[in-house]
Amino acid sequence: MAAYAAVVSLMNNIDNIQNHPRFSISLDKKQTESLGEKLDFLLDFIEMNHSHEFLETEIASAAYAAEDVIESHIVDQIHSGSISSLDLQTVILDMDSVKEKVVIFKEEKEGLLKVHRQYSTSTTSSTPSITGGGKSTTTMVGLDEELIQLLDALTGRQSSLQIIPIVGMGGIGKTTLARNAYEHGLIVNRFDIRAWATISQEYSVKEIFSELLSRESSESANEQQLSQELYQSLIGRRYLIILDDIWSIDAWEKMMFFFPDNNNGSRIIITTRLSNVAVQFGSSSYFSKKFLDENQSWKLFCEKAFSQEEVCPPEFEEIGKKIAEKCQGLPLLIVVIGALLRNLKEVAKCYVNDLIDRNLILGSWFDGRVKYSTMHDLVRDLCIKKAQKEKFICMMRFRDIPLGVKMECRIAFQEKIPKENYDHELFFHELESASLARSLIGKRGGELSLEFKLLRVSHMIGFSLENIFKHVNLRYIFKPDDWRTTTISYKLPSSISLLWNLQVLVFPFIDLVAPPEIWEMAQLWYVKSISIYLPEPHSSCDQQDEDEFIVLRNLQTLKKVVNLRLSEEVCKRIPNIKILHMEYHPQSSLRESDDTQQGGLLKKMTFPTSLRKLELSNCDLGPEDLRTIGSLPNLVHFKLQGEIIGNEWDPVEGEFICLKFLEIHFCHDLIYWNADSSHFPVLEKLVLLGLSKLDEIPLGIGEIPTLGIIVLDDCSESANISAMKILEEQEYLGNDDLRVEIMFWKKEDLERFKEKAKQFQCFTSNNLGFFS
Repeated sequence: MAAYAAVVSLMNNIDNIQNHPRFSISLDKKQTESLGEKLDFLLDFIEMNHSHEFLETEIASAAYAAEDVIESHIVDQIHSGSISSLDLQTVILDMDSVKEKVVIFKEEKEGLLKVHRQYSTSTTSSTPSITGGGKSTTTMVGLDEELIQLLDALTGRQSSLQIIPIVGMGGIGKTTLARNAYEHGLIVNRFDIRAWATISQEYSVKEIFSELLSRESSESANEQQLSQELYQSLIGRRYLIILDDIWSIDAWEKMMFFFPDNNNGSRIIITTRLSNVAVQFGSSSYFSKKFLDENQSWKLFCEKAFSQEEVCPPEFEEIGKKIAEKCQGLPLLIVVIGALLRNLKEVAKCYVNDLIDRNLILGSWFDGRVKYSTMHDLVRDLCIKKAQKEKFICMMRFRDIPLGVKMECRIAFQEKIPKENYDHELFFHELESASLARSLIGKRGGELSLEFKLLRVSHMIGFSLENIFKHVNLRYIFKPDDWRTTTISYKLPSSISLLWNLQVLVFPFIDLVAPPEIWEMAQLWYVKSISIYLPEPHSSCDQQDEDEFIVLRNLQTLKKVVNLRLSEEVCKRIPNIKILHMEYHPQSSLRESDDTQQGGLLKKMTFPTSLRKLELSNCDLGPEDLRTIGSLPNLVHFKLQGEIIGNEWDPVEGEFICLKFLEIHFCHDLIYWNADSSHFPVLEKLVLLGLSKLDEIPLGIGEIPTLGIIVLDDCSESANISAMKILEEQEYLGNDDLRVEIMFWKKEDLERFKEKAKQFQCFTSNNLGFFS
C-alpha cells in the first residue's frame, strides 16, 4: 500500500502544480505526459500485483524521490520570488529504470503461466446463465423513450413472428435496453415463455439451446435433441427470445428454423454491434442506440457514484462533470467509473467498521457514526513495529540520541526532551540532518528553531509561531497546547499565503487574526481555532482579471469564526462549505444596527446552500432569521446558543426538511414552541439547554418517526414533564425506540423533580434517564 500511496500522491502533486491558481510552476508538457504514462503503468501493476514487496519498495522510493525533486524546486522558487522551469528528465530516467524491472517481472510471470497452461491436464469453464426474470432492473438514463418504443414493438398488433434488432457499439446500452424490456411487468404478463441467451463471437449452438432451455448443457443430449426440445417447447406458445451480442448472420442461420412462427405475437430481440448484421434479419427497421447527451451522462454518473443521495456534493461537481464528459456518452464506461468511485468510499468505511468489530480499534460513536477512534497500547505497538519495519515512520525516544535520521521522512517524538543531563547540541545536530523530513509529530518537545525544507505536516509544541510559517511546503499545521506560549492572540503573517499547498490549519488554544491574503489560499480544506477573525475579501467586481478572483472550492470546515458577515462576496469564495461555526461578540458592529435589536442579525447575510452543519454562538435570531436558516436545503445539524427574539417560535412547514440534529442553548425568553412532526420531518436528536421559561415540548414532536432521543438540561419543570408525556404516549403506541434524558445542575433539584415524576407510568421505563 505504501507504493500505491506514493504514486497517487505524486500524481496528485503534479495535477495541483499544473492547476494552481496562484503559483506558476513551469513544467515541460512532453516530460509531464511521459512521466504520467509511466505512473499510470506502475499504478496498474501495483493494483494487480499486491504481493511483490521488492518492486513495491522500488516504486515507492522512486515516487518519493520524484516528489522531493519537484517540491524542492517549488520551495526554492517561492523563496526566490522568481519563475524557472523544472527539468523532469532525471525523474523520468529513474521511473524508466523501475518500469524496466516491472516489465521484466511481468514477462517472466507470463512465461511461467504459459508453461503452466501447456502442461495443465484439465481446464474448467462455466458460462453463467442470465435466463429468467429474477434479476433487478438495470438503471436506465436517457432510455425511457427508447424503452417505450421497444415495448410498443413487442406488444404491437402484428401477429406474425417479429425480429427486432438493437444495434450499437459495445457498452452503449443495448443489453440494458433489452433487459429492461425483458423484465417489464407488461412483458412478463404478456408472454407465455421468456428466454435469454448470450451468443458472442465464439459460440456453441448446443450451449445456446441449453441456455434458452434454462438448464445445464448435458453430454447425453446432442445439439439435434436440444433443438427439437426447444422447438416443441415453443410451438403454439407466445414467446419472447433475447439473443444478446450476435456477431455474424451465420449464428442466426443455424438457429432460425427452431423458432416457430405461431402467428400469435411472438417476438425475438437481437442485439449486435454490427449494422450490416442487423440489416440481414429482414426487419423493416431496427433500434440504433445513440450516445448519451451531456445531461444524461451527468445524471447516470451521479446515480452510480453517489448511489444513496444521487446528488453530487458541490465540491466534487466540477471534477465529476469533467469525468462524465471524458466518458463521451458511453453508458458502460460511466457506470464502471461511477461505481468504482463509490466502491472506494464504501470499502474504506467497511475497513474501519471491520477493525472496530474485531476490537482492534475502539470507535467513539456520535449520532450513529464513528466520530473518532483510538487503539489499545498493544495494537499501537504492533502498528509502530510494522511501520518502522517498512520504514514508514521513525519513532524517536529522547533518552537515545537520534542517530541515523538523515533519510527519514516521518519522525514522531514520544516523550519530552530532558532538561538536564542531556546532550541537546548533539540532538539538534542529528535532527537537523533530517533534510528529507516531511512530518514532525509529537505532543511534547523542546524549542525547535530548525527549518525543514520539505516539511508537510507539523503537529508539534516545539515550533515557535514565527518559525512554523517559514515552511512554505506545509499542508497540515496543528499547534497543540504549550505552557510556554504566552500569546493569547496571534496575527497570522501575510506570508501565510506562500504556503502554496496548506490544507489544514488548527490552533485550538490561540485566538487568530487572519490577513486578507487568507482568501488567496485555494487549497484550504479545514480551519479551526478557539476563535479566528476573518477580514472581508476584496470584491470580485474590483478585480478586472478573472484569474485574480480565487475561489476556495476545497474549504469544507470553518470553526470558530468571529463576527463574520456572510455577504454574497464571502459565499462566492466558499461555495462548498459544509461545516460552519460562527460567533458574534457584543462589541461587533453587526450588533449595533436597529435591525439586530429586532432579531435581524442575519437579515443581510447569505448562507451557502452547501451547508450541512451550522452552529451560531452569542447570536439572537428573529423569525426571519430562522426562516433563512430553515430554508437551507442540505442542513442536517443546527445548534443555536443565543436568544430567539420574542417569546414564541412558529416554524413553517417545508423548512428544516433534512435536519437530523437540533440543539438550542439559553433561549431564556422562549415560552411557546408551536411545532409538530411536519416541521422537522427527519429529526433524530433534540437537545434543549437552559430553556428556563419554555412551556412545553409540543406533543407532535414525539410523532416524528425518526426521533431517537430528547435531552433536556436545566430546563423548566413544565418542559421536563412534557418530555415525559411524549415518552409515555409513544410507548403506549408501541414505539420503544425513543429515549428521554433529563439533567439537573443541582442534585436537590433532581430529587425534587423525581418525586413529582413518579406519577407517570413511564417513570420506571428503561428509556427514561435522570442525571445530575
